[in-house]
Amino acid sequence: MQTNNLQISCFVEAQCSLGEGPVWDTDRNGLWWVDIVGQQVYFAQAGGRSVQCWLMPEPIGFVLPRADGQLWAGLQSGLHLLTLPPTHTFSIRRLNYIDTDHPSIRFNDATLDTDGNLYATTMDMETQTPLGAIIRYSLPTSGQRLSETVLVSNFMVANGPALSPDGQTLYILESSGHPGRTKGIWRMSIGADGRLKTGTLLFGWPYEGSPDGGTTDSAGNLWVGHYGGDTIRQYSAEGQLLQAIQLPVVNPTKVAIHPDGTLFVTSAREGASNQQLIDYPLTGSVLKIQLG
Repeated sequence: MQTNNLQISCFVEAQCSLGEGPVWDTDRNGLWWVDIVGQQVYFAQAGGRSVQCWLMPEPIGFVLPRADGQLWAGLQSGLHLLTLPPTHTFSIRRLNYIDTDHPSIRFNDATLDTDGNLYATTMDMETQTPLGAIIRYSLPTSGQRLSETVLVSNFMVANGPALSPDGQTLYILESSGHPGRTKGIWRMSIGADGRLKTGTLLFGWPYEGSPDGGTTDSAGNLWVGHYGGDTIRQYSAEGQLLQAIQLPVVNPTKVAIHPDGTLFVTSAREGASNQQLIDYPLTGSVLKIQLG
């Protein structure tokens, strides 16, 4: 498919119930993503060949590569370190429990800063109480315990998050909304001590469905998925809509960006009607978009 100098193709055809969290791994020259409710971790080499998948013991919100070759893994109950050799076996080590008092809380998404620190969002799976938060984890070294700091809370479904290229601004998406926090994109400044200084609503979500995923490009623009729609959108740091790309899937969840600017987009079959799955048969797959 080619639209206005865009080339959109299927990178990996899949049937992901809730495909999420794509991230390009430069060291391994391939793409990681997860199927949250399918409890699967996926990896595909460049070109979409040699796809591997591993079944996790719990629903999994994200995996992110670390400098030591392991992966951060945000399972439903807590943060883990994951080692995936080039086989279908793996080793996994628990680092914490995110909330032992509220079993409806799970990890949703995450990103890394340039120092390898992890910013992870959580959500209430029952979408009844604003228990979601953004938590920063520092990279543990040998003999050290994991350091964690809750930066901000009062989210129903905290999504994203995305960091500006200079590491001074954090974007968090509220995908559900509640009386205390509008559905939309929130922008927060990061202080010198790593804590969030201010938080403002960059813009409320003006479409049906929900904002989903959040990724910044090298120019500092923000790419946002659209759960309940068929479009990804690019916004400036000031919240101006720069472009909207309609896709041959419903529920595009998040964008990953290759160093050469190519986009990879995960999608979800969960929540799609039977007619939508007929009209959009690639839903659940990973798309590749080459910008003109």
